[in-house]
Amino acid sequence: VVRDAGFPKIHITCAEDVAAALTSLIGSRATEYFATIYVSARNAVLGYDVFTSGSPSGVEVNPQGIIANAIGVNAAGIITAHNHPSGSPDPSPQDRLLWSRLIAACDLMGIGLLDNMVITDNMRSYYSQREEGLLR
Repeated sequence: VVRDAGFPKIHITCAEDVAAALTSLIGSRATEYFATIYVSARNAVLGYDVFTSGSPSGVEVNPQGIIANAIGVNAAGIITAHNHPSGSPDPSPQDRLLWSRLIAACDLMGIGLLDNMVITDNMRSYYSQREEGLLR
């Protein structure tokens, strides 16, 4: 988990804040990257992790590693995001399957899953499960 280096010092209040912070980090990559932001109970960023990189059309992610890192930094919540090199923010069936696994893992461990997002190279073009009303 990277703490502070290269990540804007922000207080997360909405999906747009996340998109603004991550667009330059992973948005314009030619292959898919998966990032996790770890936050305190007050949504202050504790650190982030670019967990893995994949191919132009997919990335493999293990929820166990994300949860272990969240516990390691004593995070109250996490926000996950990955880029779509195609430029489309629409989630794939594989994205939705991973998100359902992350929701279950976070619920089991008592870690808040604040959002699952798809980021593109355009800060205003993103998908947020929270904004879609699919996270409580």
